[in-house]
Amino acid sequence: MTGQQWRPVVAIGNHGLVLGLDADASWVVVDGEQVRGVALGANLMMLLPLLEQPHRRLSAAVAAEVLLVPPWDELLVFALGWPTEYWPGLALGWLEDGYPLAGVRNAVCVVKDDTRRSQPLRHRALRLSRGAVC
Repeated sequence: MTGQQWRPVVAIGNHGLVLGLDADASWVVVDGEQVRGVALGANLMMLLPLLEQPHRRLSAAVAAEVLLVPPWDELLVFALGWPTEYWPGLALGWLEDGYPLAGVRNAVCVVKDDTRRSQPLRHRALRLSRGAVC
C-alpha cells in the first residue's frame, strides 16, 4: 500500500498516525508516509485514540477538511465492544456529548445488559438507551 496518494485529515493521538483519505476517497490510517490500511475492521484499533478528543471538536476539524464522514459509527461500535472499561467509557462520552445514537444503539444496549461491565458503565449505557428499542 505504499506509494499511493493520500490526503491527511486529522492526527490520531501523538504517535504519528494520521486519518486520511486515499485517491479513491476511502478512509485510511497512515504512519509517516506509509498507508497502514483502510480505516475499517481490525484497523479500527488504530483509531481508538481519536475518542480521547471531544466528538464535537474532532468532527468540526474533520468537516473543515472534507465533506465525507469518517467511520465514526464503526469506531464507536468497536470501542463499545472493547473488553476493558476505558474505550467503552470514551465511546459513551461521545454519545453523552451529542453524537447520534441511531447507528450504535445495539452496541449501547449490549453494554447496558453486560453484567461483566462495571455498574457505572452499564448505568451510563442505560441512560443513553432509554426510549430505544433494545
